[in-house]
Amino acid sequence: MAEPREALSDVIADLESKGSLSGDDAARLRSAPVWWISAPEVLSYLGALIVVQGLLVVLGAVVEDLTPRAVSVGLAVLGAAAAAGAWPLRARGPRLERVSDLLVVLATGSWAGAIGITIALAGPSAESSTLVASGLALATGLATLRRTRFSGTLTTVVALQVFLAAVIVLLDVSEYYGPLLFLASGALLLWLGTTRIGFAFGARLAGAVSATGATIAFAAVHDNLPAALVALAATVVLLAAGLRRRMLEVVVVAGFGTVVQVGMASNQVFPSSTLAQGLAVTACGLAVVIGSVTVVRRTRTAA
Repeated sequence: MAEPREALSDVIADLESKGSLSGDDAARLRSAPVWWISAPEVLSYLGALIVVQGLLVVLGAVVEDLTPRAVSVGLAVLGAAAAAGAWPLRARGPRLERVSDLLVVLATGSWAGAIGITIALAGPSAESSTLVASGLALATGLATLRRTRFSGTLTTVVALQVFLAAVIVLLDVSEYYGPLLFLASGALLLWLGTTRIGFAFGARLAGAVSATGATIAFAAVHDNLPAALVALAATVVLLAAGLRRRMLEVVVVAGFGTVVQVGMASNQVFPSSTLAQGLAVTACGLAVVIGSVTVVRRTRTAA
């Protein structure tokens, strides 16, 4: 079983106590922002996004007069240009490496679009072309997870959701079982987020949202007490995993899901009494608070 991650404050305190850090250095680390982007870099990204917005408007106006085949060729050329621009930037420092990642995302999306349109022109359904295009994008994302800062993770997260949606439509998966696919995708993203990949936080956040949303959908679609309890149990397991590994993003999302699903379960137990539902939810909340306080007190006593 994976060990809990150490909090930054605990690591600093441990190094300070061992003499590896001076008091002044420890104070600087405690007061330094965990994550920061300089103003020029923010402005450069903002400018790039504005340029992309303008190009999308221009592209939309041009595409209206183009055939699907011409659009496919244009996307392929755009993808090739973005990939060619991304390659030389990777070795020119962290800032340009992030720009390179943005170009990689653009290239992957453009090629996926070109492939999807080409397949659709050959005759298969839109869902089939979407499945193939998103599958190729997903494979690209998975292959680059460890070699990019964030493009591999971002591509994987987006392509995986599109791929699953296409699978559900093509296989005519029942609405009763569709949420289970997204629960599985959430579990996969959460696992990937615990490995050494670029932008692991994004994978964990997307995984938590996917898994929690799936459990809520599962309970809502089945609309009975057993389903509500199963969904609640799954979300509590996710919450416990987030607490153990000290993953705040997972704790926040799973905590929200737990609150929602406690209400859904109480509605199944007391379908005709709003007062009883409120009292049941309140009792559950108090039990959690009392339990957490008890654990904290025992921990302090043992220490």
